[in-house]
Amino acid sequence: MGNRLLRVMIVWIAMLVISLPLNSFAEESANAKSEEQKEQKVEVKKEQDMSNWWTRNPLTFDPMPEKFLWHFESTYQYDRSTGNWTTDNHLLNSQLSLRYNRFTNHIRYNFDKRNVAKPTAPPNSDENTDLRKSTMHEIHEDFRYAITKRLYAAPGVFYFQDDYSYIDERWTYYLGLGADLITHPLFKLSVFGAYGYETLRYIDEYHETYNIVKDWGIDESIKGYDPGTEEGDVAYLTETIRLFPYYGIMVTQELIYVADVSDTDIYRWTFKIGVDFKIMEHLFVSTEYKEEYDNDANELLGVRKRDQTTGIGIKVVF
Repeated sequence: MGNRLLRVMIVWIAMLVISLPLNSFAEESANAKSEEQKEQKVEVKKEQDMSNWWTRNPLTFDPMPEKFLWHFESTYQYDRSTGNWTTDNHLLNSQLSLRYNRFTNHIRYNFDKRNVAKPTAPPNSDENTDLRKSTMHEIHEDFRYAITKRLYAAPGVFYFQDDYSYIDERWTYYLGLGADLITHPLFKLSVFGAYGYETLRYIDEYHETYNIVKDWGIDESIKGYDPGTEEGDVAYLTETIRLFPYYGIMVTQELIYVADVSDTDIYRWTFKIGVDFKIMEHLFVSTEYKEEYDNDANELLGVRKRDQTTGIGIKVVF
């Protein structure tokens, strides 16, 4: 009995001695495999495509970027023609995008300066008579919070000034919801709807012109004249399309619609479509067609309801 017990103990000790390096080897293999998996995860995280992140909802990234992100782009267009008419058009569109976690902030600035002149009557036909000198400024603050991968909430504000339209300043405040209806890597369709509040104040020349028209007895042709600041609630709607038909080419289309809630005859919309062609890492050739319509424009004061612009310029992207 004692010899049998001794043999069993010897066999058990031998098996234990043999299993120790095997267990150690297995543990080392498991640790190595775990480290390899961690490295693969790190590599996957590093390889995540962050191109055009400012056009995407932050929750569509896996994992969602934790670091602070920024993007800047600016497009400049210039057009000049001489002869029977002399025109100079300067257009500048810029955007700064900032993101941290679920929060994305877009700050946009648009600048439009136009000078139009024609020759004076003989014998001074070498000199020009100015027909139009105007400057337009527009600033848009758009702050977004991602709710889901397709839905976001956004408060925002517009500032607009255009001396050609007699607008000294127009402020538009809004709060609404946006949704990405289609999110294909090559195609994206988004919509946004909001309820807002707007204030409008005209330049002194507008009021001076109204007084002249009033002396003529036709002041009723200027609808809704207010000597002070006009105020009212508005509906604000947008639709945006981004298309990437080929590497280095991006097509964008945007429609903006703003309407007075209390008066359906007071509304305006802006339609834009453009194409960017990449020529260098941070440099693009950009072409755009823009059409603006304001149903409340004062045609009696020489402001037409419809305005169209076509241009080509250079876009810088960082």
